[in-house]
Amino acid sequence: MAHLHAAFIAYAYCFAAFVLCAMLAWIALDSRAQQKKLAELEAKRAKK
Repeated sequence: MAHLHAAFIAYAYCFAAFVLCAMLAWIALDSRAQQKKLAELEAKRAKK
């Protein structure tokens, strides 16, 4: 029984780490996209 409990805890930590890494990757990719859009808008504004 203790083995099952330890396995559950290990899987829970692994799942939490996976979710955290996925969120950090999503934030990093979104940040790049937002910076690119901002640079395009600034370039359009500079042309006026």
